[in-house]
Amino acid sequence: MSNDEIPKHEIALIIPPPGDVTMPMLGAYILNRYLKEHGVVSYAVDLSVVFYHNVLKQDKLNKCLALCKKTEIPNQDLLLNYKSDSEDRISKLILAEELLNRLQNNVVFSAGAVTFQSGLKTYEDIVIGMENLSVFGPLLEEEITDVCRLGYSIVGLSVSFLSQLPFALLIAKRIKEHNSQIRIVFGGSLFEQNNSEYQYMSRFGALADSVICGPGESALLSLCLSRGNANEEYRVDLERIPDFSNVKWERYYTDNRTRCIPFSFRTSCYYGKCRFCNGDRSVEVHKLDNKLIGDTVRSLRALVAQCGITHVYFTDAAIIPRDLLKIADLIHGEFKWGINARADKSLTSILPQLASNGCCMLRIGFESGSQKVLNAMLKGTNVDEYNTFLSVAKQTGIRIHAYIMFGFPGETDEDRDATLRFMVNNKDKIYSYSLSVFTAYSGTPIYDQLMKQYVKGWNKDIDINMLYYDEHSYSNVLKYVALVDTFMAGAQNNKYCYGGRVFMDDPGIEPSRFDKNILSIIQNY
Repeated sequence: MSNDEIPKHEIALIIPPPGDVTMPMLGAYILNRYLKEHGVVSYAVDLSVVFYHNVLKQDKLNKCLALCKKTEIPNQDLLLNYKSDSEDRISKLILAEELLNRLQNNVVFSAGAVTFQSGLKTYEDIVIGMENLSVFGPLLEEEITDVCRLGYSIVGLSVSFLSQLPFALLIAKRIKEHNSQIRIVFGGSLFEQNNSEYQYMSRFGALADSVICGPGESALLSLCLSRGNANEEYRVDLERIPDFSNVKWERYYTDNRTRCIPFSFRTSCYYGKCRFCNGDRSVEVHKLDNKLIGDTVRSLRALVAQCGITHVYFTDAAIIPRDLLKIADLIHGEFKWGINARADKSLTSILPQLASNGCCMLRIGFESGSQKVLNAMLKGTNVDEYNTFLSVAKQTGIRIHAYIMFGFPGETDEDRDATLRFMVNNKDKIYSYSLSVFTAYSGTPIYDQLMKQYVKGWNKDIDINMLYYDEHSYSNVLKYVALVDTFMAGAQNNKYCYGGRVFMDDPGIEPSRFDKNILSIIQNY
């Protein structure tokens, strides 16, 4: 039987909440194009932005209220009917989150992200998370019904973050209730990076017919061609261009002048030695040659023109600076862009050329201001080089987003003080920042070290992070996280500066800075 004669399925690719509400998430839209090019009827839909928009609709909110046995919530009419004069659509996001938080107290929505009060460390936690989310079912019911009504025989759920998993499972449950014959396939970077989440899925067998751990192109195409073998190999081009043709750009929460997309050259970090990192398993480890760079940038420029894009965020972990310079020269300032990178001498030396060719933002994993901790991480960077890098970046006008981690094994209060000093001394050079508490991930060298140190015998079911931290040490790490926020007042905390928002001329997301009327409504609750 030829490929043309093989029966093909229609597939819906769903991004569950809470994804990036400032721009489409990349994975599902790359799969969308790949499947279409192989003759599969494919449709990608971002239910994350739909979710936030729908809570501001009176009829859908009323259905949610009925489920939680409420007739109304405080300031409901004000929140639903408020008309912001701000160009920044984030006003609507804040209003939506206020409604969501007042509907369900066990789940906290903030700046396009969500926190589950019970945590999500165990299978039982995830089940509780699903139960807590059930009150929001009406917000996605119409879209789920459409997927079932339109005859899709396969639904792929693209899960990038652990916080998306309860939402994805709830969506799968609703789909199975509509039509148990629809095949549900879970995939995404969550299952590529974290083995424990992959193992959870065996206990959700009634909701997950397949789980793909790794790139999804070949596996999904095999399922769509009715071969039934998710491991059958099909050629996957290194140049993977997303298909954003059905994206509703007006739904995303940026200002009216900014339209952003993510993009990737499909490279892993060229350094790849940090002891806390297990690498990006979703990409091929390959070098970028001149032809691939040229072909990919030409395709990207065509995509930018087709979709009216103003800014591009390259999601690659770290591209070799000489290749990055080639990419920048080909972009030639045609659009603004940002990328993840390593702050070393080779990058510092090309910052002026990057800036002149449209680079406006670099996201840098500084991790620590203590050289002792950087050495323990095998980070391969130097604090003095950090300071030089930040000074040059400021001169070129490139915004710097700093990633900082507290709690790495062997870190002392003296080391944390050094990190705090580093942040404060460079406060005027750091545009925005993210703070994290060290977590050991399976597959990393530091995870293996801690398992040997704390566990007698190998037990895959043990959460090493629960053994590594005691109450005092964890509280002490959190104290420093709070201190950074205190001393860095004026810089943007990542809570309000992430995704496409880092590109905006004046992020000003805090309600008090752009819309005091919204703030007064919230404070009156």
